[in-house]
Amino acid sequence: VSQPTPPPKTEYQNEIIGEMIKTKVQKNGADLLCDQESYRGCYKISREQCLKELNSVKDDCFKRANDRVPRIMNEGEMKQFAQQFGSCLALRHLQLHQDKNLAEIGECMQKMSYDKAQGAKSIMK
Repeated sequence: VSQPTPPPKTEYQNEIIGEMIKTKVQKNGADLLCDQESYRGCYKISREQCLKELNSVKDDCFKRANDRVPRIMNEGEMKQFAQQFGSCLALRHLQLHQDKNLAEIGECMQKMSYDKAQGAKSIMK
């Protein structure tokens, strides 16, 4: 039995969803990475240290990602916003650890698995 195709989201729905996502990312963005045990393992740091470090750069990353998408985002732009934010956060975190073996950290991050269920919990706190 096939499922009926849901109606397209209205601009108003996209605006509300987009605002909710942005609010949650702005508040809990650092948790997206710091709640991932495999991510912290690449840096060999605690969750608390990770949050301290990422909270120092998350506002800048939020602004950069937010500046690249329209105020009312469609679904693709919401994904783009999240990817821009996450990439900025990860790169800025790497910058904070320039004194460490960056090749080793990079290799570890390539192998790590991101727990999407944990990510959803982290962002919706």
